[in-house]
Amino acid sequence: MEHVTQNTNLSTPRDYDKDPIVIEDYNYIFYILYVIWGGIIIAYMYIINPFGNTNHISKNFWFMHFIVMSVLPIITFYFQMKKSKRSIVLNKNDILFKENETVLERIELKNIESIHRTFDDYYIKNQEVEDWSVILILIFLPVNLSIHLINKFLFHLYKSGLKNYKFFDSIIIFDDEGRFINIMPTTAYEYELITEYFRKNLNSNIHTGKIFFKFNFGNEKGLTV
Repeated sequence: MEHVTQNTNLSTPRDYDKDPIVIEDYNYIFYILYVIWGGIIIAYMYIINPFGNTNHISKNFWFMHFIVMSVLPIITFYFQMKKSKRSIVLNKNDILFKENETVLERIELKNIESIHRTFDDYYIKNQEVEDWSVILILIFLPVNLSIHLINKFLFHLYKSGLKNYKFFDSIIIFDDEGRFINIMPTTAYEYELITEYFRKNLNSNIHTGKIFFKFNFGNEKGLTV
């Protein structure tokens, strides 16, 4: 899938229905990166054995339990997402979050209530968590936030060599019924296209949007096996 369509002349009027902007969605990758970090930590603990556990059966059991319960499902999840190809499609009158040809979310421009800048990977409703787990999230918030920022940095380093890196690298839009779509451009050209889109269609400057941060959300549910 191409990140964007082939109209590269921003000065030429664009028909967004015939020539929509298409941005590939990469937010799911950060779920995978979290588990990779967890695997590194667990492997390190397994090797150095800081608690002096001499019971090799118990030690090996917990290590294999982590592999089976976390790493293997993540590998499956990754290949599912690579096959499914998610994208954000910006049309003249609406914005779609699609998985192949299935629309996961749709927001009409006339119903957009707010546009924010964010570094979150909060992108789908089933990332919402139960109220009780908010306490755990708050306890581990500094660690999770640090890992997420490192992941974002490494991702942009891989994609564009940090040439056009922005701390608030995503634009998240909300409509008046609480629907939302998180758009993460990965190149300066994609960011330029999105800036022009919101300027033309909503007379909105995404560079001055308020900052959005949501701490109480988790990984996407229902896609691992």
